[in-house]
Amino acid sequence: MVCQWTALTGEFVYDDLPAAVENPNARLPLRLRQILTEPYWGLRPGTEQISLIRPVVTFSFAVNEAVTGFVPTGYRAVNLFLHSVASCLVMLIASVVGVPLLWSFFAGVLFAVHPIHCEAIAATANRTEPMCAVFYLGSLLCYFLARSATKRETAIGMIIGSLALFSLSLGSKEVAITLPVVILAIELMMRYVRVPSPWGRGFLNPAATVGDEIGHLPTARTLRVPSPILPPLFGLGLVLILLLYFLYRSMVLTSPFSANVSPGDNPLIGSAGLERWATPFSQIALATELLLYPARLSVDYTAAVVPVVQTMADWSFLAGVGCLGIVVVGLIVAVRRKNIPIIVGLCLLGGSYALISNTVILATIFFAERVMYLPSAGFSIVSGALLASVRWNRSKLTTTLVGVVVVVALGVLAVRSWERNKDWQNDERLFSSSLFARPNSSRLHTNLGRLSMLNQNWELSVLHLDTALRIYPENAQALMLRGQLARRMSNSEAAIEYFDRANASLGGKHGRALAELCSIYSERKQTEQAGDVCRRAIRLRPDHPDTWTAFGDFANLQGDTGLADNSYRRALDLEPTNLHALNRLGRLLAETHKYGELLDIMFRILEQNQGNAALIHDIEGLTMKVAAEAVRTKDIGLARTILSRARDKLGNPERWNNMIGELP
Repeated sequence: MVCQWTALTGEFVYDDLPAAVENPNARLPLRLRQILTEPYWGLRPGTEQISLIRPVVTFSFAVNEAVTGFVPTGYRAVNLFLHSVASCLVMLIASVVGVPLLWSFFAGVLFAVHPIHCEAIAATANRTEPMCAVFYLGSLLCYFLARSATKRETAIGMIIGSLALFSLSLGSKEVAITLPVVILAIELMMRYVRVPSPWGRGFLNPAATVGDEIGHLPTARTLRVPSPILPPLFGLGLVLILLLYFLYRSMVLTSPFSANVSPGDNPLIGSAGLERWATPFSQIALATELLLYPARLSVDYTAAVVPVVQTMADWSFLAGVGCLGIVVVGLIVAVRRKNIPIIVGLCLLGGSYALISNTVILATIFFAERVMYLPSAGFSIVSGALLASVRWNRSKLTTTLVGVVVVVALGVLAVRSWERNKDWQNDERLFSSSLFARPNSSRLHTNLGRLSMLNQNWELSVLHLDTALRIYPENAQALMLRGQLARRMSNSEAAIEYFDRANASLGGKHGRALAELCSIYSERKQTEQAGDVCRRAIRLRPDHPDTWTAFGDFANLQGDTGLADNSYRRALDLEPTNLHALNRLGRLLAETHKYGELLDIMFRILEQNQGNAALIHDIEGLTMKVAAEAVRTKDIGLARTILSRARDKLGNPERWNNMIGELP
């Protein structure tokens, strides 16, 4: 695992922020009820509609903070540990199903060093992949051990272990629902190739391969039947757990079996005919490329990165058909030759890939390297089984040549992982390296445009955002950022155009775009237009602080200071650190001469702007003004409290102590 050590250094990146950093359920103190009843990213504005529930992973984040502290290295170390366990499980499963020990070890090493797994290790939010894989593969291993057990007690123990691990895998990621399908496929294949009946009546002898001559795949042996009722009980247990899982999702999620996905995330949304059913084959070609030649790795594979198939002559479609054909032919040959390891590996590869293949259902994202984590376990087992099938005793030269190729290939993959993990040091490096590999990514240009905005590099931000919109004109996020950039440049006409386009891209239901329009029209004192978009924004996004802040601007425009005050405070109830709402409320309090409350607001602003000399100067002046007013009204206790807070938060305690000492 040395090649993955470079994943341990770096910042929280990309989806780590909403999943682990900003999500209160993933932080201390432990909020067990919310972990079990709220979506993966919590119930914060913009995340409440996410149709993902992964309580096991969210719980692990909170435990992670308690054990290692809130530092990225601690979180990444846990991911790396889980990846190590998953790699060992790949090796054990390969050995149990009949791959010779040497090539079982190869399968585990291949899985451990493959660069396609960097995304699952280096990103805290992607802990879902290795954690689900550990429980998924552990459950599969227990199934194999139960299937070949000679004692009833052992078989029952393995069954219980398999079901328990299956439950935990479901709590880690949704792909775990494929496990019963994989097990069923393996059982059917076993019966078809006439391997003696399962569950003690003749499965693989795991120990037989260790001392076998290399090149001979295992045979079956007859074992004593522990209990004929165990197989149906195991199957019933899997089905019952699945039903309970679906019931659980329907109880805690607003959309338990569907998701609000935009065409930017998955270009197959709303497609039909050739586009809908041919494009998944180009996805298969991409997955095969990354498994066999992981050179062009990227954090994004959304719209335009993998073009939608328009014709049957598309090379990516034909390549995908060819790859699928090879897998099908390989499975047929394995069945005919009774090659159990390849059957198991292909069932694991195909079964775990099916859910994210955009064939059975449309996935929430078109493709990502992390979703290949479980399928690559099957790929590794198949690779080990194929190498075990080579007749190594043909010639010494052949043996040496193949051995050198294998070692060099593993070394190249390890070096690629070492270098790829470095790209996950921070967002800018991650997005830049990914864009170099996949230059047609509208999302990567958008993300780099956002980072350039934060760094106040307006020219570079415009370049990236305009490129993003050329690639994908309906990119709502790029349109929003372009509109915000236009506002900062005092170009309200252009801002209105971009926000209108962003709203139109979501069918007129983009609450945040409407809130921005509300704010602009209020600034321009266009009461009629402001009233219309402000009310629509409130109806669509009453849960977002920016909506209430914009509505407060509109109320202030109408002279309703009470409604404006309530709106700004509603925004701060939703997000207490929202600087825009704090500034707006502070301005309103100053206009209405509520200096005591204004001082509270200014201290809250100071908490987010430590060391701001101008702000500290303003707070000092306001503190003395409010303290003097308290003395005038003979409220000496209030004056002492105000001056004491200034002493504790503004520094220069001697000055403030002198003032406190001079109080009556």
